[in-house]
Amino acid sequence: MGRTMRGYIDRPTRFWYVSGIVLRPQLVGSRAIKVLMSQGIASCLKSPNIAFPCELLALAYSAQRQALPEGFNFFRVQNAAAMPDHGPLFGLELDTRGVRIVAQR
Repeated sequence: MGRTMRGYIDRPTRFWYVSGIVLRPQLVGSRAIKVLMSQGIASCLKSPNIAFPCELLALAYSAQRQALPEGFNFFRVQNAAAMPDHGPLFGLELDTRGVRIVAQR
């Protein structure tokens, strides 16, 4: 960890990046991604390292991947053209730890 971040390692933070969600090929198209996303985020929200209100952030590099954050009510923070890696940035604001993350579709 870089020196500039060491002061923050033991403090709760408001901004979190959701990434690295991978499914086995045989599960693509099933409801597995919805379960993984909702239960995974719910588990993370129990961490004492999250300060509320908080914002979850996610990138989407294809139309198919864009449907996932949109299906969980993430809003578009920045268009793909304005991002260095050309993937739109999505965010979800959460006011309290007790919020339930559920797919809308």
